[in-house]
Amino acid sequence: MRFPIRVRPPTLIVMLALCLALALAAALVAPAEAGKGCPPDYDEWDARACDDGNPIDGYWGNHGEWIPGLIRNSSWFLVTPPVVEGKAAWYAPGVMEATAKARGLSLEGFVDGVSSMTCSDLGLTYWIGHQTPWGVMSWEGPFLVVDCARQGDLYGVIVYREEVVEVGFKTAERWGLTYSHLNGGYTVLDDGWFRNVIVSKYPPRVADLIEPVGLDNWFLERVEFFYPALEVTLDPKPLFRPPSTWRIWGPGAEWVTFTQPDWRFALGVIRSEVP
Repeated sequence: MRFPIRVRPPTLIVMLALCLALALAAALVAPAEAGKGCPPDYDEWDARACDDGNPIDGYWGNHGEWIPGLIRNSSWFLVTPPVVEGKAAWYAPGVMEATAKARGLSLEGFVDGVSSMTCSDLGLTYWIGHQTPWGVMSWEGPFLVVDCARQGDLYGVIVYREEVVEVGFKTAERWGLTYSHLNGGYTVLDDGWFRNVIVSKYPPRVADLIEPVGLDNWFLERVEFFYPALEVTLDPKPLFRPPSTWRIWGPGAEWVTFTQPDWRFALGVIRSEVP
């Protein structure tokens, strides 16, 4: 004989809670809603049209690259190796100078302003080495870091574009990558968007003694993303005090001043390692 099952109120509450938990779990593993125009059966990373507008689970960058997630402030402010190699891109005319002025930084005594990749180098000094047309390494500097990559752009410019620095228009023109017109505007020469370079926080006499690090692989080994979840608390917006001080973790957090690495100490270490 079967008896009717009576669901007592506590049991009903438990069942409702279980159903809610299952629904949340399904939402976490289900694919996010694709953008309009996304072909059937495509994943978000298969085509830009499939971007669901949520950067936490990945998004398409400005240059057509798939970026697997939004990086944390800890990655945005990584202290990079003192000597790195990769590519240099450049800013449009007047942009680097305007950026320096907006940040309260002076370019007096510097060859030009530059943009670093991570923001921990803002306010520091760079020297840049590049090969001349006749195959000789030529160093220029000092350059003042007056800008850094945006949080959403950093992964793409380092990993896909293999950048280590972005220089001002004056430097790009001096390198023969572009030239300006008397009546305004400019022309980009063949292969003029990038230049292979070595970037050093040490003067050239020390940089020449150090094997440069490939920034793309170094960054990939350390980058941290937000974990995809139904609710994500974003890191606070960092605040900058010139020349090189940041409050990275929001109100009440410690202000951190990033300093130029000591080239004298580095030179001493190098000499001590010589047999």
